[in-house]
Amino acid sequence: MTIHTPTPEQIRGAWDALAPRFDEFTTTEWTLPFGERVLHRLDIHPGVRFLDVACGSGALAIPAARRGAEVVAVDIAPTMIERLRARAEADGLSRIEGRVMNGEALELPMTRSTSPPHSTACRCFRTSRTGSGRSSGSPGPVARS
Repeated sequence: MTIHTPTPEQIRGAWDALAPRFDEFTTTEWTLPFGERVLHRLDIHPGVRFLDVACGSGALAIPAARRGAEVVAVDIAPTMIERLRARAEADGLSRIEGRVMNGEALELPMTRSTSPPHSTACRCFRTSRTGSGRSSGSPGPVARS
C-alpha cells in the first residue's frame, strides 16, 4: 500500500471545503467548551500574547481574546480565517489578528527585541500515525513565562 502525503494546497483545499459547516458540527458542540476548559488552566489575562496555530474558527483564539489576551491566530485555510474574523467582529473583539499561514512553517517575527516580558501561551497539536494509516492527535496547551 502506498501512502501519499497531501500537499499544503490539498490540505488547504480540504479545510476550505469543510469550513462552511465546521462550526455547525464542531466548534459550538465540542471545541469551544474544550477551549474554555483549556484556557481556564492557563493564566490568560490582559497583556498576554497568545498564539493559536491551526486555529480553525477560533475555539481557543476567541476565548483568549475575551480574557484580554493579544491573539495571533493562524490557519492554512483562508475560509477558516474568514470565519474567525467574522466571529471576532460579532463578539466585538479587536485583539485577534487572523493570518492565513501554514502552521508547519510559521512566518512570525520572533526576536528578543519584539518579545514581550510577560507570558506567552501557545496551543500545540501533535499528530502521529496509527497502525491504521489514520492520523490521531492529542491537543495540549503550553504556557511559558
